Amino acid sequence: MAKAYRFQRVLEHRVQLRRLRRTHLLPEEDSAREQIARSMRTDADHLIRHWRKSTRRVRELQQRIFFSPLLDAVSAVPVDGLKLTTEAAQERMHALGFQDPRSALGHIRALTKGTGRAAAIQRQLLPAMLGWFAEGPNPDFGLLAFRQLSEVLGDASWYLRALRDDANMAHRLARICSSSRYVVDLLGRAPDMIRMIGSNDELRPRSAAELGAAMARAAARHDDIDAAIASVRALRRAELCRIALTDVLGLADLTVVGRA
Repeated sequence: MAKAYRFQRVLEHRVQLRRLRRTHLLPEEDSAREQIARSMRTDADHLIRHWRKSTRRVRELQQRIFFSPLLDAVSAVPVDGLKLTTEAAQERMHALGFQDPRSALGHIRALTKGTGRAAAIQRQLLPAMLGWFAEGPNPDFGLLAFRQLSEVLGDASWYLRALRDDANMAHRLARICSSSRYVVDLLGRAPDMIRMIGSNDELRPRSAAELGAAMARAAARHDDIDAAIASVRALRRAELCRIALTDVLGLADLTVVGRA
């Protein structure tokens, strides 16, 4: 951690010295990155590789030190060599921003209990997910909502596999769960909509023409008027969910969301 801190702080200083501006972002331009790399006696490609490796290692250490022991405290299956008592685990959860640590540990226990495939994947996911819940405005609800959605989709093989294999999708779901009860309610009624989170194109709000055509096709597949109405309502609910996801994830501005 000390080695990573020194490297990343030096990198931050070099970025700021380049234009004498307070910033924490690497420039996108190749020439700017090459200039910063030269100031650190390397080339741009090596610098970027080193930076990414360093940030990945810090994230791994953070999960191992802060979050994996929480799973070990409530799980019958050992997760890591670092063991916390229940009281220490509750104190850590509270320090992370969870207002009801006892309930939070209960959710973790429910998600990771057993020796099945789903529990094993949850034990892989939760160290990272807990950190992402803690970044949101309501970590307690985020963890509860994730448990509820996971229980609804417990038998869907694609769900946990997608979260395990796509860190961006898992991060987005954690952000949504801890940010919006409305979106979680929509996902609870149509959990397959979670598939959208992995693709920006899928989250693009549809135009009135696209929606009108899709609704007409859906209604035409039914001879019964009630079934036709139900299919149109399902499309409307799906589109509301798409728009809400786009809004919560910051992928569209207020004008686009309002028009949608």
